[in-house]
Amino acid sequence: MPEVTVHLVEDPRVVKRHAAGWLARHAVEANVPATLLVRDLRRADAGEASTSSWALAVAGGELVALGMHTPGYSAQLAGADAEVAVRLADAWHAAGRELTGVAGAGDAAAAFARRWEVLTGARVGLGMREGLHVLDVLVPATGVPGAGRLAGPADVDLVVRWLEDFGAEALPHLPPLDPAVVRARVEHGSFVLWEDGRRVSLAGFRTAGGVGRVGPVWTPPEHRRRGYAAAVTTAATRAILDAGALPVLYTDLANPTSNGVYRRLGYRMVAETAEWVFAA
Repeated sequence: MPEVTVHLVEDPRVVKRHAAGWLARHAVEANVPATLLVRDLRRADAGEASTSSWALAVAGGELVALGMHTPGYSAQLAGADAEVAVRLADAWHAAGRELTGVAGAGDAAAAFARRWEVLTGARVGLGMREGLHVLDVLVPATGVPGAGRLAGPADVDLVVRWLEDFGAEALPHLPPLDPAVVRARVEHGSFVLWEDGRRVSLAGFRTAGGVGRVGPVWTPPEHRRRGYAAAVTTAATRAILDAGALPVLYTDLANPTSNGVYRRLGYRMVAETAEWVFAA
């Protein structure tokens, strides 16, 4: 590979201009930065200043990988091998960017974390191993009482509370939720609720570049083991299919229950990713 040069960009419109084609060609692998670019473009259209940093890795005049970072969240890598991941770490460190973690393909994320440890003296640790799953053919959950519907304005407080509960249980290292962000996602039709006499389960979904990602999926403990998670995931998957997109999702590889649920729905694991967490 020719020499890799990393360009740091804050304006999402510039990122779209240079990376849209690459993101489309790597739609499954790069589904997280693709949906975050949609988010940043909406904020730019609303006149909000960008706080994200995009790292574009270019070799021979062609984009070969990218990274993006939102303050308070792990940096996201797509398309990077271990060598390119180190270049991305070097670029962000040289720019004084403060990172709390990194997520991406296993080898790339590990190489980035080790390099960040050398550069900053931070303690790095493996936070979670995840599987990236793609839908083959939907095998919908059946026999589950109730029905799914899109969350609306009257559901915002519940969605916020449940996402906070999900974060406390599954992702305690993330910063507190911004209710305004949740409200905006509800307004854009990004959450499905399952109702069985009352609201019992939740699934989020985002679509960009022909790929739709399901998640998070949350069922309060008192409503578990009744099939609601499979049912609400089925509803979110159908919403993605109705939009003409390919459904994908991530699972915690340490959770055999959720992995089994998604496999029975027709999802197939195509890659393993990892998130590393940094501490001072």
